[in-house]
Amino acid sequence: MGIEEDLELQGIHVPYDISGEIRNTVLDALREGGTRRLIVIGDLKHELGSGLRAEYDEVGKLLRGAAELGVKTSLVRGNHDNFIAPTVRRLGGEVLQDFAMIDGCCLAHGHADFRPGNRGCRCLVIGHEHPTVTVMDEVGVKHRFKAFLWGKVDGVETLVLPSPNPLAGGMPVNEVGANELLSPILRRIGVDSFEVYALEPREAIVHMATVDALRALLAPRHRVNGSNVLYRAVRQADHGARSKPMPSARATIPRWTKYTWRTASSASNSFSADTASTG
Repeated sequence: MGIEEDLELQGIHVPYDISGEIRNTVLDALREGGTRRLIVIGDLKHELGSGLRAEYDEVGKLLRGAAELGVKTSLVRGNHDNFIAPTVRRLGGEVLQDFAMIDGCCLAHGHADFRPGNRGCRCLVIGHEHPTVTVMDEVGVKHRFKAFLWGKVDGVETLVLPSPNPLAGGMPVNEVGANELLSPILRRIGVDSFEVYALEPREAIVHMATVDALRALLAPRHRVNGSNVLYRAVRQADHGARSKPMPSARATIPRWTKYTWRTASSASNSFSADTASTG
């Protein structure tokens, strides 16, 4: 949070309140879900150093808003969270150094290697990587979307979260090799077998395919023929499933995505829990 002031100092004007939008989205989710605990898995603020005043202001607004709803906030420290711990504690939150565990599920930032099997984790949720996925249309134009990744780390089911900040870039996981990934956890195992759930905020989550399959579709031989074959497959599959077009992206997402559109509310059931988390 607070990325706008850093951009302003670089001469880049942001015309609207991104941090406020993120805060309201989180607080709305807490309110609607009756959530008892908010776990932020790292990178609560933007600057790597001591931070800017706007960052502390935005963190304060988020934590006070959560407290007013009766929600306890926990911060699992990430690599951007230097110097923020005293502020979080002063506002009634707790700071966890390595990871949190909820009902056997471990939540870590992901900037340091983590062996979930050695920690007794039945599942793992991490951030840090900020995954995105790149798809290409028939004329060769690339479109990039934030994405959830779902796979296994050391045999443990793992969910990798995208950044909730629209101004934060991401790692195009189907365009880079394992050695180029940010998280040492993911560098160690690679993500080619992970399933990709592309995200259009407030519109839909789309289950696409594995990272490896989406990497193959960027190859020149698949740009036209592959699009036609997979589009026909969509027409023939899941006729009885509830689906909803993504209005703001219908014209820009290639039609060869392999799976039907699903609303964010129905698709997010795969990731539902009593605890809300972001990172």
